[in-house]
Order: sequence, then C-alpha cells, then structure tokens
Amino acid sequence: MSKRMTNQFACSSMMLPEHRVELEKMSREERQKSSGPVWDEQVLELWECLLQQSYTRGLKIRIMLEGQDGLQEVEGVVCGQDPNRHRIKVNTDTGCRVLELKAVRALEAAD
Repeated sequence: MSKRMTNQFACSSMMLPEHRVELEKMSREERQKSSGPVWDEQVLELWECLLQQSYTRGLKIRIMLEGQDGLQEVEGVVCGQDPNRHRIKVNTDTGCRVLELKAVRALEAAD
C-alpha cells in the first residue's frame, strides 16, 4: 500500500483504532521488505558461478548470512540446491545445513 494511501486513512477520524493499528503494521512490513539489499547483476553472476563450482567441483566457500543474532559465517561445500525454494544445502564441518538465499549478505571462495 502506498504511503499516500496510508496517510490518507490514518488521519480519518472515522477510522476504528484496530484498523489504524493494522494499517501501521502493514506499512511497517512494507518498509522492512524493501529495506533488504539490492545486488547488481555482476555480483549475482559471481555468486552463481561460485555456488556452481562448489556444487560440481567441491570448491569450499564462505557465506555470510544475516540471522536473528546478526551476521554469521558458514564455511563449506554446496551439496544440494533447491532453486524453487531459494535454498542451498551446505556440507560444513559440523554437518549439512540448509541456508536461505535471501539471508546471504556475502559469498566468497574460502582460502
């Protein structure tokens, strides 16, 4: 919902308090959705290439993820991909982990 539309209804004296709370909640969710990083095509191509090399050749990669506890680093080899759900499986030293691609903030080849 556009900001203009939200503000238009928020100032209405005929609006129920519950509806005003819901409009504010929807507006906050929209801001959170759009606040994520936007990657350019070159970065995405590089990441795709690294993921493919890791999956096919066993290249060890380092992935920085944004989680509830802040940034965390995962290092391992890609052992599976689920493009429909935007997830990858990474085989780490502690076992296989499923990672959401939308949480990825950086990806590079491990040394």
